[in-house]
Amino acid sequence: MRASTIAATYLFLLALLIPWYWPADQGGLFLGFPLWAIASLAVLFLISLFTAWLCLRDVGDEE
Repeated sequence: MRASTIAATYLFLLALLIPWYWPADQGGLFLGFPLWAIASLAVLFLISLFTAWLCLRDVGDEE
C-alpha cells in the first residue's frame, strides 16, 4: 500500500473521529452515553484495526 493511500485513509478516519458532523440538537443517549461519543469510539476502534493491520501485514518491497 502506498504511503499516500495510508495517509489519506488516516485523514479520512480522523475526520470521522471528530463529532463536528452531528447536529447540535441531537441529544440521543445509548447506555447513558451521547451517540456522538459512541460513534467516536467506533471510529477510534477502526483506526486501531487499520493500524494493527498495517503493522501485521507482510511489508515487502513494492519496487
